[in-house]
Amino acid sequence: MKTEISAAGSASAEIDKELEIARAKNDMSKGSTTDQARAELAEKAAASSAGDRLRAKLAMGTTEQK
Repeated sequence: MKTEISAAGSASAEIDKELEIARAKNDMSKGSTTDQARAELAEKAAASSAGDRLRAKLAMGTTEQK
């Protein structure tokens, strides 16, 4: 029983190690922290712009119905 628990613990540790390696590779594939910050800002700006356009369309729709 102890051998099986020990083997399961070893397998779990190996899985955790592989997961951390995969996460690190994923983070490195995103570029430098500056590149990531720029991409995040661009994404937020695009979302904000889309929201502004949607609000403008909704506002135009409410004035036409009155």
